[in-house]
Amino acid sequence: MANLRFGSGITNASLQNRQRAVNDLATVFDYYESLGRIQDAISVALTRNTSLRGLHSVRKRALEMVEPGSLDEGRLQMARFRGAGQRWPGLT
Repeated sequence: MANLRFGSGITNASLQNRQRAVNDLATVFDYYESLGRIQDAISVALTRNTSLRGLHSVRKRALEMVEPGSLDEGRLQMARFRGAGQRWPGLT
């Protein structure tokens, strides 16, 4: 189930069906979280399509699961920052 929903989320993101993509990916994140499969949940939150602004809350929840100062924390912070449509100061 999770693999199908994840694939559906990626496909919908590619097709610009953003709300469907966010719903699918959030469902998969919730599923993995409920099973205690934290690394899988984090992987969903780190889905490379950063234009999905609706994943902000998923990424925020994932941040609570990772070790402070870890590589995953840095990746999630970057994904949240880019997902909010922001750019790093001084970078073009």
